[in-house]
Amino acid sequence: GRNGIVPSDYGMDPRVVNDVLNLRGPGYSIRDSLLDIPSVSISMEQLDFVASQAQRQAGAALSLYGTPRLRFEKNCSVEYIHPDGTKGFQEDVKIETHGNSSRTPYRMQKHSLRLTFSSATGAAKLKYNLFPESPVDEFNKLVLRACFTDSWALNSWSSSRYRPNDSQYIRDVYMKDLMADMGHESGYGNFVHLYVNGLYFGLHNLTERIEDDWYAAHIGGNKNDWEINKDLEAPGTRWNQMRNIINGAIETEAVYETAQNYIDMENYIDYMALHFFADSEDWPHHNGYAAANVNSGDGKFRFQVWDQEIAFDKYTWNRYDDSRGGGQPFQRLRRNSDFRMLFADRVY
Repeated sequence: GRNGIVPSDYGMDPRVVNDVLNLRGPGYSIRDSLLDIPSVSISMEQLDFVASQAQRQAGAALSLYGTPRLRFEKNCSVEYIHPDGTKGFQEDVKIETHGNSSRTPYRMQKHSLRLTFSSATGAAKLKYNLFPESPVDEFNKLVLRACFTDSWALNSWSSSRYRPNDSQYIRDVYMKDLMADMGHESGYGNFVHLYVNGLYFGLHNLTERIEDDWYAAHIGGNKNDWEINKDLEAPGTRWNQMRNIINGAIETEAVYETAQNYIDMENYIDYMALHFFADSEDWPHHNGYAAANVNSGDGKFRFQVWDQEIAFDKYTWNRYDDSRGGGQPFQRLRRNSDFRMLFADRVY
């Protein structure tokens, strides 16, 4: 139930571990799998990570997995370990649970974790070529994504939306990669095995956290100049100015030309077309980012993929007419013939 005590079971399935016949063929044993991708090892005070109800009653502080719905940070050491012996890194950082619904234990007991590099604990930034295909090698924050609705660890599921049986772990990663393949800045990430105090915690997607420093590093300008519509639910001054313009006579050439000073049209069209193609369900009212930089940039909003775990499934959502969040500009711009032609050209 929502408020029940959940007994811990951290052991691997013995049917898999003891598969001495290796029925899936050579190279697929547990040992092979654990050495196939990098590992992240988190070391911290055990009671900071998980404290039982009895331990809390005895005076133990709040813990990440014991009270995952609360927002607070703890200190930890993080190590990045390559299986082939390539040099990784070790840093002392801040750690907290990450996400929204995924932090609710009755829905998910495997939680995403956010790592913050800070001079209060160690290095102010991680300086490491973590994602070789990326031009960025300095990071303020990273997220260990547990993949939630695209994960076998999901507890709650709906026969009409998603279920653990259909999990792939790669939907959000695939969406970000497709956005990059279309020629736009997108978040980078890879897969790692996670260990906490030596205990295996499963597969996680280690990825960039999109904030003002991400925009400055990937697109340019002063990070303090970026206005970010976080989760497409936090419109600021520039967003409201853009909205007022497109709510005018957008069918006319003059208003559409003005709107192009506020939106990178090719980026936005590709962003929308990608989500239409993926039939994204938990969108466009949130699960995305948009940002513009007026002072040290061109002032145009650019859109980024985020948290697209409910996409490319067997259900049909048809968000074409949705005017919430990130879909709001589209419903106005589509009234303009030049925009429609550009949209057709980008789709082609």
